[in-house]
Amino acid sequence: MSWSTQICSDSQPLWISKHALTSGNRVLSLREASDLVGIFFDIKIRNEYIRNISLSPDSINRTFDNVLQEHKEVDNQFNQYLQSQGINFEKYVKIFEFIRHQWLSDEDVRKDVANTILLSSKMNPSDIKKLILNKLVRGNWTIIKPLVGNQFITSDNPGFCQSEDGRIHNTRFGGSFNFYFPLTPYHVLLISSERDVIEDLPESVIIDHKFANTEDLKMINQGTYIVANREIYAKADSPLLQTWYTLYRPFVTT
Repeated sequence: MSWSTQICSDSQPLWISKHALTSGNRVLSLREASDLVGIFFDIKIRNEYIRNISLSPDSINRTFDNVLQEHKEVDNQFNQYLQSQGINFEKYVKIFEFIRHQWLSDEDVRKDVANTILLSSKMNPSDIKKLILNKLVRGNWTIIKPLVGNQFITSDNPGFCQSEDGRIHNTRFGGSFNFYFPLTPYHVLLISSERDVIEDLPESVIIDHKFANTEDLKMINQGTYIVANREIYAKADSPLLQTWYTLYRPFVTT
């Protein structure tokens, strides 16, 4: 799969906005910026990386245990509801555990659950999603370019967050963060944001431009590498080899 196929997919709004970002423009309309961060958000939460965490066996068991405990704590009220449905609590627990087993044992069921959650989020965005999108649109936007002879890489899970302490995360939009998203081998979008409050959106978004020094390039490519699921993409072999070497150099013996 080529870089352009992986990044653009079938999304015309992303292609149009990406072109606006990489063609030297210094201003995006509010509509363009909003469309773009919406696509970035969907790419991140739709990804297998998120599904494997949110629907891991530990997460599923923890969720089911919490729900069952809540129902036990409101025993009388919940039993009245069950009786109105023609079942008792013991039968409910058997159905409950059957559903738990399906979630744990069937990958297709987990995919269906994840898709249902995503569709619900799309139709009825939560307050957290609204806050994240607001922060991204209001953030400071910068296009980062490599120096001559260098390139950025991307992956099957493009984009990552860097928290205030410098750590790399697949997603971490709370508090202060830097969000990096590779657009082409020669352009990475950086959005920096801080306060966890919803504020009025600007009429347009101003885009700064800067070149990546050696440390910037290494950090960005390492971040892309770290959050990848299974595949890394690049225009040439050299940035892939360089990134691998910077990460695993301590373990390389000669």
